[in-house]
Amino acid sequence: MFSPPPLPTFSNPFADAAGGAATKLILTPESGSAFTFKFNPSQFSLDRAVSWEDTKPMKEQYGILNFTGGSSDTLTFASMLDATEDSGGVLPDVEKLYAFTKASVTDGAYKRPPVMLLEWSKLKFSGVISAVKVDFTMFAPDGTPLRCDVTITMMGRSFQNQTAKDKFFAAFSTT
Repeated sequence: MFSPPPLPTFSNPFADAAGGAATKLILTPESGSAFTFKFNPSQFSLDRAVSWEDTKPMKEQYGILNFTGGSSDTLTFASMLDATEDSGGVLPDVEKLYAFTKASVTDGAYKRPPVMLLEWSKLKFSGVISAVKVDFTMFAPDGTPLRCDVTITMMGRSFQNQTAKDKFFAAFSTT
């Protein structure tokens, strides 16, 4: 009989200090069902870049820095999907994540993939998924993937305090 190895344990800095339940990471599309990760991220990074132009006047040793603009924030996180106790495997969850990256066709017109809201404890990030990477790490005897590591990269805006859904999604192009 096949018996998978035990799951690794992860410390969760977002668990309630009084011993309460951990806050789970949730991805919510602008329409459709949210995806809740069973395991919180093992890695999480947030990047922002701004542009500066270095102009050097003649006969000066150092240039003058002129701000030329900013760019979208990039958020990347890694988590695990596990279905060792579910005979269906992890492919249904992987397909749900992939669906968040697909354009659709409505009335003959293409529509961009959905804008997503990522929420994890007090962290909120609004944006689009720009990459999904899946590394399958465990399989059932019949080849069904039971466990995988997922890395998701998003582009958008961090620390936005928008509560009205229409205001939140208005910042993104609809096409």
